[in-house]
Amino acid sequence: MFDIKIDSDSNYIHIALRGFWSAETVPKYYHAKNAAIDKVIASGYSPHDVKILFDIREWETQSRTVSNMIQDLEDRGVKGAVIAQAAMLPRKQSERLAGSNYQFFGTKEEAMAWLNNNPS
Repeated sequence: MFDIKIDSDSNYIHIALRGFWSAETVPKYYHAKNAAIDKVIASGYSPHDVKILFDIREWETQSRTVSNMIQDLEDRGVKGAVIAQAAMLPRKQSERLAGSNYQFFGTKEEAMAWLNNNPS
């Protein structure tokens, strides 16, 4: 349902979200995401220096329950670039669920360029 990888040489976290989630998936994801953020912070970065590249191209439109749970999650002030689906409904839902620190892109190259060129 999700994969989280930390770039050990930088302040980047790569997160891929996939499929249709159950309510049980959300807290597992949130715990794993926060553990990754904590690891980057422990390596000497502030929370505002953490940058996340999300790949949600295989993430499906979520139920109202899961959507509400995701909206209630604290984003800890990290900055994120999102590689999003081309399909309108899942992309619009994802844009609605994302916080103001997240920007949406069609390609990894565009997303990385935005992360690299915008100070935290």
